[in-house]
Amino acid sequence: MKPFGSFLTFSEARSIVEAAIKPLSRSEPVGIDESSGRVLAETMVACLSVPSFDRAAMDGYAVRAADTAGSSRQNPGILRVTGALHAGETLKMAVEAGECFQIATGAMVPFGADAVVPVENTEADSGSVKVLKPVSKGANLSQKGEDIKEGDTILDAGLVLDAGKIGVLASQGLTKVKVYAKPKAAIISSGEEVANLGSKLSPGKIYDINSHTIAAVVKDNGGIPLLLGVVHDKPKEIERNIAGVLDNDVI
Repeated sequence: MKPFGSFLTFSEARSIVEAAIKPLSRSEPVGIDESSGRVLAETMVACLSVPSFDRAAMDGYAVRAADTAGSSRQNPGILRVTGALHAGETLKMAVEAGECFQIATGAMVPFGADAVVPVENTEADSGSVKVLKPVSKGANLSQKGEDIKEGDTILDAGLVLDAGKIGVLASQGLTKVKVYAKPKAAIISSGEEVANLGSKLSPGKIYDINSHTIAAVVKDNGGIPLLLGVVHDKPKEIERNIAGVLDNDVI
C-alpha cells in the first residue's frame, strides 16, 4: 500500500472533469409521450394557431353584440334562434341582425357573430330567446390564436421537456420531436475488497455500493449508466474495461 503523493482540491478535480466534457450533438426523434425529461434539439415554431378558430368560452347564444345593447330583465332583447352548434360542428349559415345561434362551449363561433351571451343570462321562448343582459364585442369568446399564434416560436432548443411543454407539442398535432441523445456514463468500482452484488461475501469483503448509487444518480439526471463491474486496482485493467465501451456518447 502506497501513500498518496498529493491531493487535488475539489475545484481542481472539477475543472479537469469539465474540461474533458464535450456536449452531445447527436439527436434522435422520439414520440412525444416518451419525451418527458429529454432535451429539445430544435427550436419549435407553431405551424397552426391555437385555437385555430374563434370558439365559445361557455354555453349560451352566439350573437351580434350590437343586438344586445340595452337588454335587461325588465326590458329583454328578443332574438330569433336560427340554429344550434355543438363542439366539433361547423355551420355555413351566418348570424344576421336580430338572429342568434345556440352554442356549446368549445364550438366554432358562426360567421357574423362577435360575442356569446351566457345561457344563464337568457330565457328560451319558443324559437326565440330573451337576452337579459347585454354583452360587448368579443365577450365570452376564445379568439383564434389566443393561446398560440401560427409562426410564433413556442419552444427553444435546449429546453428540458416536461408535461406543459409536451402539451404545447401536442397542440400542433406532432407525434414525434427531435431530442438530444442521452449521455452514457461508464461506472466501475475498484478495490480488492469490493464484491459484486449477488456473490457470496467473503471475510474482509464489502458489497459494491457506490456503482449502483451512482447509476441511480445518472438515471435521475437523464443519462444511461453502464455498469462495468468491479475491477482490481490495476490501471491497465481499468483502461481495458473503459476502452471496451467508449463511443461518442460515453462520459
